[in-house]
Amino acid sequence: MALDASQVLGSPQLAAVKVNHRGMAVGRAAFDAAAATMHHRGSLGPDQTPTFGRLALLAVTDGELALVGLKLALTLKVDKVLVRVARSEVKSIELGRGVPTPLTVLFGHGGTWRLEVPPPNKKHAEEVIRALGV
Repeated sequence: MALDASQVLGSPQLAAVKVNHRGMAVGRAAFDAAAATMHHRGSLGPDQTPTFGRLALLAVTDGELALVGLKLALTLKVDKVLVRVARSEVKSIELGRGVPTPLTVLFGHGGTWRLEVPPPNKKHAEEVIRALGV
């Protein structure tokens, strides 16, 4: 794992992956147009993806799933925790197909985070899914 958010999480990071907002690679307007034509979009629940910059870190600890902000200085650095969710709230997490790879997190309360994994990070996304065990 190149980036370790354990310090800002206050707990050891088990796995993590860099993520973008869904549609970042193709442009938001193109993504929204394509998503509007998908029949299953509404069945995922409301999109509650937290707001973050161009890139964030989705990290798993023993007790939570967290989205951690990243900042670019000379290198990419962990910034601060943007949102934390208890692992028990995660109903499912699915890695789709394509480049970039869609990553969807569905929560027990019905909300959804729609993210995408930049191409060189798919292996890390698979590690996050294994660490969550849902």
